[in-house]
Amino acid sequence: FCLSRGLGDVYKRQPKKLPFNKFVCLVTGTTSAGKSAFISHFMGVPCRKSAQCQQDTSFTIVETCPPDIFSRYSDTFRQASDYHTQFTKKELMEPIDDLYTDKRYGWVFVELNTHATLTRYDSQLSEYVTDISALELFQTLLINEAYLPNIEANDGISTRTIMIDSPGYDSGQNTELLDKFFGNLKLLQFLYTMS
Repeated sequence: FCLSRGLGDVYKRQPKKLPFNKFVCLVTGTTSAGKSAFISHFMGVPCRKSAQCQQDTSFTIVETCPPDIFSRYSDTFRQASDYHTQFTKKELMEPIDDLYTDKRYGWVFVELNTHATLTRYDSQLSEYVTDISALELFQTLLINEAYLPNIEANDGISTRTIMIDSPGYDSGQNTELLDKFFGNLKLLQFLYTMS
């Protein structure tokens, strides 16, 4: 990775098919298996809505980023010095009811659509851009590291890990959703090779 990146810098080129620069963990399971709850617990702040029914039909990349990078994606959060007075610990740890109307949206987390996800992870996902775009297979949830309460307690492992939350599945779903999920096995294999 470092050698490829270094050569790219010398020739002013961005190499394709680079691995992610963090650990990657793909979380799969049936609907209501606890995937979102596990990811929220691992990241140290509620970032995914937990529910008894299927919430998504696409994969969600969940990643933390420093405040200066987070501010590029958020219209709300602009300065790292502002975060101290925004939320109490109790408010920060409340479960998410609706992502977009949550008072923490834009401060603690922000969601990127498929197009923004492909732009952010161009080097890693470029081989599958047509399939990802056509089916809107990926979205990203970025978490502002300024709000992570336990970075020191867990040795910063959440800041060095990308979690990929898969859509839930069960035998009672309609054929279209099953085809969409199982049709992405090549993507799952690709993500496995990148981790």
